[in-house]
Amino acid sequence: MNVPRSFYQYNGRTAPVARPKAKIGFTVGSLIELAALGFALLVPAVALGQDRTAYDFGPDPTATAYDSNGGYNRGGYEPQTPTYDYRDQYVPEPTRAAPKATPKPQPSVADRLAYRYDDPKVVRFATGSGWTRLVNLYRESSQLIDARHRAPNSYADRVAQALENLNEAVGNDSFRRAHRVTANAQQVQSFRSRLSGMNARNVRNQTDALEVMRQTASLAQNDLGLSADAVAAEFLFGAVESLDKYSGFLPSDSRVGYGADLTVIPAVTAGPLDTSVVGLGVELKEHDRGVVIVKPLAGGPAAAAGLKRGDVITKVDGQDLAGRGLNGAADLIVGREGTTVQLRVMRDNRFGTFNLRRARVELKTVSVVELMTAPDGSKVGYLKLDRFAATTQTELDAALWQLYQSGMKSLVMDLRGNPGGLLDQAISVSDTFLPNGTIVSTRGRLAEDNMSSAAKKSRTWKVPMAVIVDDGSASASEIFAAAIQDNRRGVIVGRNSYGKGTVQTHFPVRTVSGDLKLTTALFYSPSGRQMAEEGVAPDVTVTEDREILPLDRDADVLAALKAASSREAATMAATPGAAR
Repeated sequence: MNVPRSFYQYNGRTAPVARPKAKIGFTVGSLIELAALGFALLVPAVALGQDRTAYDFGPDPTATAYDSNGGYNRGGYEPQTPTYDYRDQYVPEPTRAAPKATPKPQPSVADRLAYRYDDPKVVRFATGSGWTRLVNLYRESSQLIDARHRAPNSYADRVAQALENLNEAVGNDSFRRAHRVTANAQQVQSFRSRLSGMNARNVRNQTDALEVMRQTASLAQNDLGLSADAVAAEFLFGAVESLDKYSGFLPSDSRVGYGADLTVIPAVTAGPLDTSVVGLGVELKEHDRGVVIVKPLAGGPAAAAGLKRGDVITKVDGQDLAGRGLNGAADLIVGREGTTVQLRVMRDNRFGTFNLRRARVELKTVSVVELMTAPDGSKVGYLKLDRFAATTQTELDAALWQLYQSGMKSLVMDLRGNPGGLLDQAISVSDTFLPNGTIVSTRGRLAEDNMSSAAKKSRTWKVPMAVIVDDGSASASEIFAAAIQDNRRGVIVGRNSYGKGTVQTHFPVRTVSGDLKLTTALFYSPSGRQMAEEGVAPDVTVTEDREILPLDRDADVLAALKAASSREAATMAATPGAAR
């Protein structure tokens, strides 16, 4: 195929050749990942199989809130008007100052406890690992923190956080349910009073920390009948949480077994190297009535069953999902491959029942590829990139050529809700569109955590483009968006990105099945600004519409279509500038 130089820039070659995957910053036994805070907004949970019968949608006789037409009233839709003023083209600022930092609030101890113990996977870990294994895990984790965290804190700080966690936990409903705490208010108050006498300030090392853990476990058992395992687990979680809000311990599910190779894949979020999962082939977001489908996964049985973007799952096997949250809903949905689950689904105020068979589905990081029409009538390629995984560059290359062959004249890349992923893939994807210039730099405690990456591919796409971001776009998403923006390669549309700006390394632990995720570096945009707490400010701001709408009614997408097809985007593509 002959591709015009005005569209695809190359040096003497016509066929795309995948760039070898760089292992920048990798250490033995570890995985560099850039991912958002664990309080996930979206749950990409997996594959939907189906029985042959799916019932037509009709009024739900069990619903309690109806409008005068007999349907559940979610309120009318008012189209949102993007807050931009193009006239005929996008006109950017001559120069762009770094966006003003907007510090993200730290989650409270109560919030962390509720999130943790509402997750059945964590509950199984905390209640099923045993005292000896948890103590050994604390030792192993402490050594990794001391050796590899970018700014390890004192053992006194780690113990103080654990004691604060336990002080709050004994009155937390989620924690009490998980550990079957039946102590009354007087017993809890007595325990808290005695717990306050524990002195973390004198803790100087790991040995001291373990001694306080043992004393606290004895106190909890005597005063509350609380298991020592619960105390050890909170000392582990407290130690990691005292570091920063992105470090964490990620247990594998105890239903899989330590080191076992079973067909059960209970995880409800897809990791950066996951290529398939089992359960529901839909991406979900929390809804007042349960969970709403953001999209069926491409190629999965969910789409074939007729489930659509905007459908609300209200019941699973007869159990109401309202108020359960994403973790609670996902725990009802996941299960062994081949087993069935019944869903009650609401669509446009009508209800239907689906009997579905769980199946394994391949995960794609480029989940939507469509050719859309801009306001000026030109054809715009649309790509939804869910995360940056090992297969992302290969998937992107295939999608770009598919869109080009279909007549694409400009491109929209949708990174909303993309929590990040692999650093080398963020760099490679950026390099796909940048003929020159810096992409990203990282700075950490050790020399191996410091690097600077610049565009180096000999062939790059020159298609005019817009990138959509929102407050769910983090880490690797922000690296890509900042590289496009600072190098004046395209228009950023939407809302300020999350502002994570940190690199996490996953260290598989030996004691149990799981990973210790530690912050090992900060990353910086091509212009040198720190991304942590700042993120990427859009060139075109669009008011958020929380309703899940078809793409041709989505305010962000409509604004991006206009931006991508503007004369300014075309100028940027033809003559990208130095970092601004």
